[in-house]
This record gives sequence, C-alpha cells and structure tokens, in this order.
Amino acid sequence: MTGTLPIQAQPIDVLSNSGATHSFIFIKLVEALGLVPTHRPPLLSVTLPICKTIKCDELYEDCPIQIYEHEFLADLYKFELTDFDIILGMHWLAKYKAQINCPKQRITLRGPNGEKIVHKAKVSKSVVKLITAMKAHKLLGRGCEGFLCNVVETEATELSLKNISVV
Repeated sequence: MTGTLPIQAQPIDVLSNSGATHSFIFIKLVEALGLVPTHRPPLLSVTLPICKTIKCDELYEDCPIQIYEHEFLADLYKFELTDFDIILGMHWLAKYKAQINCPKQRITLRGPNGEKIVHKAKVSKSVVKLITAMKAHKLLGRGCEGFLCNVVETEATELSLKNISVV
C-alpha cells in the first residue's frame, strides 16, 4: 500500500510492505534529510528476487514518521530504492499492530498510546511507468528484473479487407 507521509515536514512516498521484513530508506533521502546513522558495520544482507545479495551498512534508528498528529518511529536501513523513498516492512507494521485493508486501500495502526489511527492510501494516477528501451537495457544490465508483457485487445472489431484503407 502506498501513501505520502511527512518526515521532517517533507512529503515522502512510502510503501507499507508486509512482504519485507525490515524497513528501508532511499540513499538520496538520507542525504537530503541529513540523517546520521546510529550503526555502521554491515548489519543486514538483503537477497533480491534476482538472487543478488546486497549488504545494508547503515541503520537510522527512531526516524519519526508523522501520520496526522501522531508520531511513529521507524528503524530504517539505507538502501538503493527506485520507486519509493521509504519502505515500511513487517518489523514496523507489527510494532504498530498494522491492519492493511486492501479493498478499501487503508491501513489502521495503533498509536503510541494505543489509539487507532486510520490512513487512507494515495491512489496512484499512473500505475504503469514507462521507460525508454535504453533505460530498460541499462537496468537489466545491472541485474534488475524485467518483465515483457504482450497486451492483446480482446473486444476489437473483427478485421476484414473492407476495413483496410487503400492508398
């Protein structure tokens, strides 16, 4: 589930992902916010779907995430993300007793005092992101996973010679 939440008064694109065990922050966001790591040795090895393992060497503990007037603290590992600034994984979701309601696109959390906080997800205007063939080639060359999709219109009018223009 995606949403925009403020961190240090800046709007940040966040993914709440029950498929991730830990929480992550985009390298450039760390620099922009001027965060100082609390731990530096290689702390976590992340195995990507393409069977590549990446070491996370910086942890930022207790980063405040503002949801309405409530503050939720997150331990974030620095990571090279592409589509989101922050990914909130199961450790964070479990800490705040998150309930993700996919059909209603909302997440319910328990605040620090046990109060229920409901956050409605941001509905993306464009679900499909288009990139150039050159960019795709470069990303695939770096080990990113790619999918080729063939879209067929199933309710198209039947083709006939009468429908073909002659020049």
